[in-house]
Amino acid sequence: MKAKTALFSLIALVGMFAALSTAVIYAQSDPEATAEATAEAVVECSLPFEATVYTGQNAELALVGTLDLSVDELGSASGTMTTDTGSDYSVVGQVNGRAINLAFDLGDDVYIFGVGTS
Repeated sequence: MKAKTALFSLIALVGMFAALSTAVIYAQSDPEATAEATAEAVVECSLPFEATVYTGQNAELALVGTLDLSVDELGSASGTMTTDTGSDYSVVGQVNGRAINLAFDLGDDVYIFGVGTS
């Protein structure tokens, strides 16, 4: 299965990402957390989001809309990107401190991989 990929830069609301990073770090910092506390450690956020492809055959592709993410105590992220035009795309990734890595599944074996920091 051959996937078409493009690298893009992530542009997000820095304040929301900083809050998300802080919540994930806090959730990871309690080694005595019980299973119940661990379940509560999942952080959910919704924020305005824009991603632009700069290179490759999909150059100039832009996704603008709302990114809804859930991040667990280990930093694993999953969610949905809903564009302003109404399209929904699955998103998975990892949040580690101030760094975020995301993969957007656009369908038909087309993926966008992104890396960002705040």
